[in-house]
Amino acid sequence: REIADFAVGATLKFTVRDKDFGTKEDDILGIATLHSSRFQHSIFDGELPLYDENMKQKTHSLLMVRVSLSGEGGVGLTDFEKVFHDGEPSFLQKLQEVMTGCVQKKNEHQIQPVKIQVSFLSATGLRNADTAAYAACETHNKAKFDKIRPKTVSETLDLVAIGTEKPQVVEYMPGEALRFAVFDGPKAENAELLGSHIFPSERFWPAGFEGTLQFAEEQSRRERKSNVMLKVKVVTPESALPHQFAAAVKESSGVNGLERFEVEMKELRARMPFLNEADFVWHTRVFEALRDEDWLVQRARLITSADKIFGIPVGHIAGRLFESISPKGQAIGVLDWGMFMQKHRGNSWDAQQERLNLTFTLYDLDGDGMLSLADAISLSSEVVRLEKIYGEDSNSIAVCEEMRWLYGLIANAADGGRDGGRLDLQVFKQLRPDPALMAAMSKCLDALARVSTR
Repeated sequence: REIADFAVGATLKFTVRDKDFGTKEDDILGIATLHSSRFQHSIFDGELPLYDENMKQKTHSLLMVRVSLSGEGGVGLTDFEKVFHDGEPSFLQKLQEVMTGCVQKKNEHQIQPVKIQVSFLSATGLRNADTAAYAACETHNKAKFDKIRPKTVSETLDLVAIGTEKPQVVEYMPGEALRFAVFDGPKAENAELLGSHIFPSERFWPAGFEGTLQFAEEQSRRERKSNVMLKVKVVTPESALPHQFAAAVKESSGVNGLERFEVEMKELRARMPFLNEADFVWHTRVFEALRDEDWLVQRARLITSADKIFGIPVGHIAGRLFESISPKGQAIGVLDWGMFMQKHRGNSWDAQQERLNLTFTLYDLDGDGMLSLADAISLSSEVVRLEKIYGEDSNSIAVCEEMRWLYGLIANAADGGRDGGRLDLQVFKQLRPDPALMAAMSKCLDALARVSTR
């Protein structure tokens, strides 16, 4: 079989299935991979071990293949049509970017929903002080308040009596607005809507909120209006943390990026009184070298600044660094940046262990907690790309050599059937007690801060 859109540096993936009759889907018997470096200069004719469909466990089967490059050149119309018929080719996005000059952005980090707690503390402006008052909260895109009918409200919304100690738990997707509604009536099942309020995410995420909301006047079903004010408390996972930063952010809501930076630096100094002024200067200068105009470090900026951090443009590893500092994908302020980086500085045993742990995490590109064959193949592709950039000079780059070593170690273990070619943290620490990746990062960050390495 000919593959018309294959590019040197990519990896071939072979899937072996059984053939089932009828409508039953064919079962996967095994998957094998072959990097182009193994057949780029000469024909590969041999056996490949088959793994399960998750590429984690080696099966007892082998696949015999013969692979060779047929040389560079054009592709005929028939093959070109077949490539597009089989699916979007790998070169299409790059071709579009070259022809249009527009770079397509990828959503590399998926935001996960979280649980927030909403408490309704008190309300004023109610229509009748003798009746009970209720409130409800939902994400704005799921709000059902406009569809409420008097005797079905309790079946539609989770109403909570205002003033009760029990908070309402809401499943929240960061970035969405909340919508609050207030009802009154003798009982929850026939309560009547008095007013609603849309609450944008920047007012409470991620630091939480406690305050009074002014509700818009709404025409009720009895042709009467009410002007309701509701005091609420919103507790997010971040605002529940036992430190003072959430309160500081609430007090500085609406401030610009520089003012937020100054608030966070003040908090950083309060948390680390044992550091000297040179340490704080180091953190400030490194952060300023990598931040955006909003005084936050964004994921895209960190990836494009990979050469400033590691000395070479390894964007995938820089992306893993961002995820290590901000697991939820939020932009990083100087407080989180400084707290994270400080753990990895110095010559203490604890700092050395933190650097080893971080190196393992950065090389674990798929984030499954193990250095697997899939990680090794991705690192090998990075090395091939860097070789095209630096040529023979890549042989003298310690991080490139470390990635080559890691690929060879895991690939040989996979061929030998040892643990399916998977490497855990403890074994990695024993084999690589002084990783080149951390040495390069320390050197580069010191250069950004313009301080000498001690």
